Amino acid sequence: MSNEIFWQDLVTKWRQSGQTAAKFMKGRGYAPATLKWWASRLKHSTPSSSVAPSVSLVQVVTRPAGPTGSREGCSGVSLEVPGGRVVLAVGFDESTLSRVLDVIACRAGAHR
Repeated sequence: MSNEIFWQDLVTKWRQSGQTAAKFMKGRGYAPATLKWWASRLKHSTPSSSVAPSVSLVQVVTRPAGPTGSREGCSGVSLEVPGGRVVLAVGFDESTLSRVLDVIACRAGAHR
């Protein structure tokens, strides 16, 4: 996912939310001013491509439960991604995972 696509998606979600930039960006790791800058930039630019972005697949590795079938001691799931691994503890926050995967996709797109 390119940086422009990432921000277009975030700007769209922000506009649909009806929230202020400050409230929408709270906890997302970016300044509200950055969101506003991208919103302005994207409003004045033409889409770089009409082709939908490609989707990369990642390998999901799971480990079987203990000998008795118990989940006790289970640490969660490990996602192998290009250049690293994302380890998810049991009860992980899905919105945080989504943001982490967006960042990984953005960085992977920047290195192509």
